[in-house]
Amino acid sequence: YWNYGYCGSGVLLHPSDVDAGTKTESSAAVAVTTGVRYCVQVRAVNKAGLSAAVWSDGMLVDITRPNDFTVVDGPQLLDDRDHQSSNTKLTATWSATTDDQSGLLHYTVQAGSTMKVIC
Repeated sequence: YWNYGYCGSGVLLHPSDVDAGTKTESSAAVAVTTGVRYCVQVRAVNKAGLSAAVWSDGMLVDITRPNDFTVVDGPQLLDDRDHQSSNTKLTATWSATTDDQSGLLHYTVQAGSTMKVIC
């Protein structure tokens, strides 16, 4: 048996039974809200009807991308270069950005002769 709800609210949103011994994970298609932290409760129930329950520490729903930022060719943000003399390195500079829900994990930097998005 498992539920999820708003952390700290005591509001349970989705009860669901899961057979004992068959798996230790479950998911469900549910409507959640960006920026809200949800917790999951799992309750183990034995054949005598006695149970024990625990709550997860929660996860934040974040379906938004980080905020916009700027990148330029060259070593200074206000000096976007069209040419360089080095054939052994490329330099790029970007403005810092933020993510309003979950925060930034890292930047991925790539260089090439064509613009292609890496997923």
